[in-house]
Amino acid sequence: MLRRCNRGFSLLEIAIVMTIAGLLIAGIWLVAVEAENSSRKSSLNRDVLQIIQNTGAVFANQAAAVGSFTSADAINAGIFPGNWVYGSVLHHPFARDRSAAASAAMVNQGNNILFSVGNATINGGLPGDACTDLAVKLGTAANFQNLGFVQINVATPLGTRIFRRGDAPIRPTDAATICSPQGRNRVEVLFDPT
Repeated sequence: MLRRCNRGFSLLEIAIVMTIAGLLIAGIWLVAVEAENSSRKSSLNRDVLQIIQNTGAVFANQAAAVGSFTSADAINAGIFPGNWVYGSVLHHPFARDRSAAASAAMVNQGNNILFSVGNATINGGLPGDACTDLAVKLGTAANFQNLGFVQINVATPLGTRIFRRGDAPIRPTDAATICSPQGRNRVEVLFDPT
């Protein structure tokens, strides 16, 4: 007669299986987080360019100067995507706390408009990689030429770097040197909407 061995799993075998399962779950989680971050960066870049183009469309048929155009005027004109508007306050897609102060704003500066994305707080600032991507996406020679960009400011609590038409295109290394990895970044575009 044959004897069957009814032995269970050893603690070492269980530990090995759990370690492998943990590594697989961690890998899947990291891929999902990176995919979400990449999607939000793409959305941010696309939205900002669309907001600037929408602003230009509002002023395309006006011979008058910009006047006192504000974020409230921009919201009323439907310039911003719906996910940016929370009541009368603007927030970019990376803003962590929608109840906090605005993390995006639009104000007039003479005959130009300053559109600001991000602020110096952790909750409202742009993450370092999103700041770099946005500055590079906006800082092309074509955008300066076709969208009336006067300058792009990349600001952190430690300082601001100004990029003008002659600095275009903004290189990733130039943007990355100013964008803070702590996520308290702001990108501003000063442009002529007419």
